[in-house]
Amino acid sequence: MRKFILLGVVFPILGITLQIRYSDYDVSELVALPASDVDVFHADAQPSGLPASRLLLEEEFEQPGQPAAARLIAHRYVDFVPEQGVDGSGGIRVSYQGNERGSARVVRNVALAGASEQAELEFAVQFCDGFDFARGGKLHGLGPRQPVAGGNPVEPERWSARLMWRANGTLQTYVYHQDQPGRYGDTKTAPDFQFQPGEYYQVKIRVTLNSAADLADGSMQVFVDDQQLIDHQALRFRSQMSDASQIQQFLFSTFHGGSSPEWAPRDEAGEYKLDCAYFDQVRVTAFD
Repeated sequence: MRKFILLGVVFPILGITLQIRYSDYDVSELVALPASDVDVFHADAQPSGLPASRLLLEEEFEQPGQPAAARLIAHRYVDFVPEQGVDGSGGIRVSYQGNERGSARVVRNVALAGASEQAELEFAVQFCDGFDFARGGKLHGLGPRQPVAGGNPVEPERWSARLMWRANGTLQTYVYHQDQPGRYGDTKTAPDFQFQPGEYYQVKIRVTLNSAADLADGSMQVFVDDQQLIDHQALRFRSQMSDASQIQQFLFSTFHGGSSPEWAPRDEAGEYKLDCAYFDQVRVTAFD
């Protein structure tokens, strides 16, 4: 895996720090880029005292052969769509085939270009016209080296922070953490919000891990179109402080469910149907 190269130049009179970062994808999960394709993600001047930021993943879906895009498009229910992204740009379409479990699972974990204690995931989503939200379904999130989901037991280094849509397009957090009250994670719902099919939304989640194994001071905030909708506090994501427990994965995870027929999208005749949604502008930024 390529290492970060950080050059810092401090101008004490102006009180700013100029930081230039070079980053690449983790070859343990993704195809390595040739040396000629290493990107300079940003060169930014920041006021002293503010957290430094690191861009860990960025995918605009303009070139489907790029590592992250290629990993997602390799899924049988994900397709590259050159003019269906934000403002007619490139994007991807996920197909949701209804079945007895809800809909077909579309799940891909993408390793980030570094680990962090606090990070933001941003993505754009548009549910297709006529989308049946049914009882609900999953949307993307962040996780550690080995995330936990699907009702599996939470372990000291394992957790996950994703989103769910619910009936009529409402939105909630879906978090697996050490103190969750039941088998299937913990939730908090956004008041007075509903996704409307046919419109693009800019979604952002901010995850801050707990600072000590015995402290429930972690959190997850959710923003849609720059408006904060959810502040999910008092989360003890991990009970063992380690590199493996840090934020390391983008969890591309979307499907109807639950895991029973009542979660499935259906047509007017009550039969299982095929739904779709578009995604674009995926970005993960760490704050140190």
